[in-house]
Amino acid sequence: MPLISNFSLDEHTKLCVWKIEEDIDFFLQDLDFTSFDNNEFHIIKNEKKRLQWLASRYLLKKMSAQKSQLILKKNANGKPYLDNFPLNFSISHSFEYVAVIVSDKNVALDIEKVNEKVLRVKEKFINEEDFSKNDLFDVSLIWSAKESIYKYVDQPNLSLKQNFKVYQKEAKLLKATAVNNDFRLWINVRWLQFEDFVLTYIW
Repeated sequence: MPLISNFSLDEHTKLCVWKIEEDIDFFLQDLDFTSFDNNEFHIIKNEKKRLQWLASRYLLKKMSAQKSQLILKKNANGKPYLDNFPLNFSISHSFEYVAVIVSDKNVALDIEKVNEKVLRVKEKFINEEDFSKNDLFDVSLIWSAKESIYKYVDQPNLSLKQNFKVYQKEAKLLKATAVNNDFRLWINVRWLQFEDFVLTYIW
C-alpha cells in the first residue's frame, strides 16, 4: 500500500492517502473484526468495494496507534464513530485510493476522481451561489467539498444543493456555508489535487 500523502495538520490531527495494491487476504490477516464489522463487510458483494472498505479500516487502525480492538459503530445519521476510543475520524475512498483523517476534534474529508460524469449530475448538487457551474475540475471540487461538509455537519435531512454553498475558491482553500432553519455555519474547506483526483478536508 504505497503512501501518497501523509501529513500532520496540527499536534493531534493527521491525514493520509494511500493507493490500494494489496489483495483482500493482506487486510484480513491484520484486522480484528467485531460483530459490527463482520456484518458490514459481508453485506458488500463487490470485490473492489470490499478492498476499499478493508483498506480504510486498516489505515484507521494504523493511524490510531491502538493495539487493542477498535469498536466502530454508526450514529443515527449513519456516521461511523469509535465507541471505545476518544478519536474522531473520517474516511473516503475512490477507485484505488483511500483517505483517512484522525483528530481529537470534529473532522471530515472526501476524495473524488475528476470525471466527466460529474457534469451530467451537477444539477443534483450545484446551486446559483456556488463559484463555478461548468468547469469540470471546479465542479468536481465543489462536489467533494459538499460531501465533506455533509459529513462534518452531521445533521439529518440536508441537501447538498439546497443547504450547502461553496462560494469562493482560493489557493488550497474553499469558502463555504451550511445553512438550514436551525443554524448557519461558515466553513473553510481545504483541498489538494493529485493525479486526476481531488481531496477536500475540514478540521
